[in-house]
Amino acid sequence: MKFGPKKNSHVAWVLAQLKAGRKLTAMDAIRERGFTRLSGAIFILRRGTYDGIKHRIDSVCAKGHGFATYSMP
Repeated sequence: MKFGPKKNSHVAWVLAQLKAGRKLTAMDAIRERGFTRLSGAIFILRRGTYDGIKHRIDSVCAKGHGFATYSMP
């Protein structure tokens, strides 16, 4: 089974943003495209040929809740 972005999909948008050197968070995806599953798009890309996508967890509050920032080298 082939995994990867389809034309005009959320996954294709995520890939284009990462290739442009942008760092993405889930809030970016919600604000700019209206979708809440950025991690799902990253999963699809990693299952394909884009396994070099990096993520970093940034702590937001004292309770330890955080958010992921995704980027490509």
